[in-house]
Amino acid sequence: MSRKAQIKAAHHLLAGLIQKRVLRQGLELQCERCQRHSWYGLDEFGDEYKCKRCFHTQSVGMLGENPWQYVSDGLFTLPGKMAGCLAAATALVCLRYFLHEDFKIAPSFEYNDGTNDSERDFAVLASGFLENDVDVIFGECKTAECFADASAKGTVATLPDLKQKEKDDTRELGKRTGAYLAFCTLAQDFSDADKDFFKELVKDKQKLIILTKTHLEMDYMAASEYANKGRGAPLKNVELLSRLTVIHCLGEDFAKSQYIWI
Repeated sequence: MSRKAQIKAAHHLLAGLIQKRVLRQGLELQCERCQRHSWYGLDEFGDEYKCKRCFHTQSVGMLGENPWQYVSDGLFTLPGKMAGCLAAATALVCLRYFLHEDFKIAPSFEYNDGTNDSERDFAVLASGFLENDVDVIFGECKTAECFADASAKGTVATLPDLKQKEKDDTRELGKRTGAYLAFCTLAQDFSDADKDFFKELVKDKQKLIILTKTHLEMDYMAASEYANKGRGAPLKNVELLSRLTVIHCLGEDFAKSQYIWI
C-alpha cells in the first residue's frame, strides 16, 4: 500500500471511530491560573471554558497551536476495552471489505447465560443481497499493547496465548448459536497453542474466521484479490472467507482432512 493510500485509510478509520463514538475528539488546554493541562471534549468549551483543576473560568484563546487529541468513549472507556480497540476496528474494516453485504455491528459487549459472565470484542450481522437469512459473527481480538511496548523498547513482540476462559467462552458461544467465531490479531500469526485450539474447534464443526496482520492490513483491492481465489466456488461471502482463512492459517493438509477446500 502506498504512503498516500495508508494516510487515506488511516483518516477513514479515524473518522469511522469518531462517528461510532468509539473515540471522542477534543483539545488539551492549559489553565492561565493554575498552569495545569486538562483534556476537553468539543461539548465542554465555547468562547470560554472552566478549568477542571481549579475551576477558573477563562477565554479559550487561540486554538491554532493545539493539536486535536482523541480519547476512548462509550464501552471502550471500560478497563481493558481500549487495549483491543485497534485490532477490533481493523477487523471490522476487513470484514466489510470481504463481505460486501448489509452489515451491522455491535462493538465490545457483555453477556450472561445465567451462570457465566463473558465479553466479546464485537458482533457482526451480515446479510447478502436478496438473501433471507442473516449470518452472525462474534469476534475475539488480541490486544495490540504488547506491540507498542516492544516497538518502544526495540524488541520483538510476543503475543500472549488466548486465556482458558476466552477459549471456553467462545467454544460454548459457537456451540449454542452456530455463529461464526472470528479470531483476530495484529501479529503475523497466532501461537501454536492457539492454532491447536482452532483445530479443535474445526474438528467440532465450528465455523471459524481467522484474521492475522496479513488480512487486517489489506486494502479493498488486496482483499478483493484474496477473495478471488475462491470466486468460482458456489459459496456465500462469509463461508468463502471462513474457508480461505482456515486454509491460510491452519494449513492445506489440515483443512483437507476436515473436508475444507476451495
